[in-house]
Amino acid sequence: LVRRAWHHPGDAVVLVDDRGWIAGVVTAGAAGRVPLDRQAATPAARLLVPVEALAVGRPEEPLQDLLARMRAADGHPAVVLDGENRLAGVVTLEDVRRHTLRRWRQPSGV
Repeated sequence: LVRRAWHHPGDAVVLVDDRGWIAGVVTAGAAGRVPLDRQAATPAARLLVPVEALAVGRPEEPLQDLLARMRAADGHPAVVLDGENRLAGVVTLEDVRRHTLRRWRQPSGV
């Protein structure tokens, strides 16, 4: 049973069960594939990528290491946990793309 959701702007929603544990992630892509006439009746849990299928990272780790695990997890979002295993954030491939483009567009030396 999913009790709470933590929204990652534009890309993913993290679903949390009644114990406070991460149940998984629903991506915007998965939600967008549900036909409009079925969206109101489709439970989020049916669209869920379970936590066991997600990459897990830590805030201090290099992005390339997290990306390698995301690739191994079929490109699903990664959940980032703090030192006490609490949700610190979510990283999606779209986040990485936006970050890379922003850095690429910056003048050199900035």
